[in-house]
Amino acid sequence: MGSLKADRYLYLIPLLLMPLLMAAPASAQTTTSSVVEECMAKALADEEGHYMSHFYIRLPAATAESDPPVVREVRRLAPNWTYRFTLCNADATESGGVLVLDIYDGDRRILSSYDRDSERHFSSVDFACSRMGNYTFLFYFLNGEPGEASAVITQFRTRAR
Repeated sequence: MGSLKADRYLYLIPLLLMPLLMAAPASAQTTTSSVVEECMAKALADEEGHYMSHFYIRLPAATAESDPPVVREVRRLAPNWTYRFTLCNADATESGGVLVLDIYDGDRRILSSYDRDSERHFSSVDFACSRMGNYTFLFYFLNGEPGEASAVITQFRTRAR
């Protein structure tokens, strides 16, 4: 009867070993997780911000026959919040491209992380949302270059002026 009682707990052994087995591949992950983790640490360094979302972007080089590749995301944003978009490129030796974010309200571009006039790139941009709505985020790499990067959105309560 003692062995029958021990047999009841045999099913627990695989359950207890599962986290150990699953942890092994996680420690050998590629830059996918490291670029996201580094960007999240950078974005969340300001303790006032609240994490909202993140994106991992990996795009091939543009070809002569096609438009540069983009990642298109749509998010609903609320008024009275400031949204900070932190952009982090992977190691330049591996990635090559500089990540650009354009934010659209309908067909109108309302914010970009790249100033085309001065050719200046910003690693973070703030958007003070004044109305509830769906906003489109276009992520792409400057000049159609290939690239790997991460973007993190944090939100802050907009302070009254």
